[in-house]
Amino acid sequence: VPTEVGNLTRLVQLRLSSNALSRIIPTEVGLLTDLTSHLLLGGNIDSDGIGGFSGSIPTELGALRNVTKYLELKSNNLVGAFPTELGAISLMERNFHANSNSFTGRIPTEFGKMRSMTSQFVMASNLLTGELPTELGKLPSRLTYFDVSYNSLCGLIPPSLKNLTETDSNDFGFTGVGDAA
Repeated sequence: VPTEVGNLTRLVQLRLSSNALSRIIPTEVGLLTDLTSHLLLGGNIDSDGIGGFSGSIPTELGALRNVTKYLELKSNNLVGAFPTELGAISLMERNFHANSNSFTGRIPTEFGKMRSMTSQFVMASNLLTGELPTELGKLPSRLTYFDVSYNSLCGLIPPSLKNLTETDSNDFGFTGVGDAA
């Protein structure tokens, strides 16, 4: 993806999913502040682990505060910690997918600001550590799917997450996170 993508300032959707693109996510994507619907950067990794975006998520993506439908970063070779700036994308109504990468560190507490979300919050199959932030309990109770499985999370499921009463499926499997006795 050329850095000139940042010149497309009137773009409302950017869909680059399911391709064999294999580069870093340009920081200039953060200049696309008119994006209101989709930012799809999902990869297409082959059986040898080749393909998909690599490197870390640019903090500049936090400037995309108007994305309301989908933020997809799944199935790439992305590494490092999640930038806390992504929590600024608080108008997200549908899906946040950041699964099947190699993200490390803790889930940012700022992700609890995604209070408009009604569909899916998925961060499964990464290398995330630490406890689940209690702030995630501020996600709407109408969220239909919450998945942080296949990470190295620990501790107890925060009582605030039990507020997700209308969620069809919560998956904490293979994380080390459990219910209080």
